Amino acid sequence: MIFTNNEIEVVKILLKAERPLTCADIIANSANKTWKDRSIYLLINTLLEKNAIEEAGFVRTGRTYGRTFAVTNIGKEAYLNEAINFIDKTDTIELMSALFDKKEIDLDTIQNLEELIKKRKGNLQ
Repeated sequence: MIFTNNEIEVVKILLKAERPLTCADIIANSANKTWKDRSIYLLINTLLEKNAIEEAGFVRTGRTYGRTFAVTNIGKEAYLNEAINFIDKTDTIELMSALFDKKEIDLDTIQNLEELIKKRKGNLQ
């Protein structure tokens, strides 16, 4: 299934929030603040049709109630595929170096990464 850049952006916003969001919340958390109500509703409806997101409930927004949306496993998979496509175009050493520089990584995570590297080395030999 193919997702547009805007659809991936909505999924990214929902994943980053780690909680269901309304359309207004999505716009507020977007780097693309030019989205209008009509365009966000089209994006939401398309993502619902693709089963990338689902309705998660309702919240009070002013005098009315607004629907909230959460990412499904299909949406997470689409986002990961986008990340993998980006990674395929990036030098592995540079990517790993940037991750280690930017993200705080604890000892347990480093040990888990070492195990993954050992397994991969074993598969290559």
